[in-house]
Amino acid sequence: MSALSLFVLPWIALATPTAAPTCDQAAHVTVQAPGGYDAVRVVTAPGAPGAEVVVAVAGGGRWASFAARAGGPSTLRTTPAPGGELVIAIEPSLEASATACVERIELILGGEVVARVAP
Repeated sequence: MSALSLFVLPWIALATPTAAPTCDQAAHVTVQAPGGYDAVRVVTAPGAPGAEVVVAVAGGGRWASFAARAGGPSTLRTTPAPGGELVIAIEPSLEASATACVERIELILGGEVVARVAP
């Protein structure tokens, strides 16, 4: 049995993926926006036609979510949301034919970027 283990372990080590995560993997990030926000801007890389990603921002008793299409900025304007610790979730869209790659997400208050995430 130990001979089998010696054979399997090197094979497992060689099969371990070393590539970076792909755009279709979900991510959750915590950010601080003490003054709150009134818009969420998602900038995506060029991608396949119909590709999109779902971005959600939660915190301070509020939750906002929207789908951003590949190939540029998408902005969701909201009523002013309370600040503090916020969780930003990036998830593949189950309704799209492909997943858009997020380049950055910005929380905006009064036209100024108050928090930026680059996954």
